[in-house]
Amino acid sequence: MSKRDPDCDKTEQVDALPVFDLCWDVDDVNDPTYITVFAEQRTENVTQWISIETDYAVGLDDVR
Repeated sequence: MSKRDPDCDKTEQVDALPVFDLCWDVDDVNDPTYITVFAEQRTENVTQWISIETDYAVGLDDVR
């Protein structure tokens, strides 16, 4: 993932969108309350993930 660069030109168009190879899992398959997104293969010896309550999650098709 990339960090936000406050000096970048926000009007500039990109040639290609970045690709993030991510996995996800839920706390309970039958009645999920949390979804966790993480990188399956890490190059660092740290744990990195993000979790959100399913009530606040949106489908990727709805993200712009």
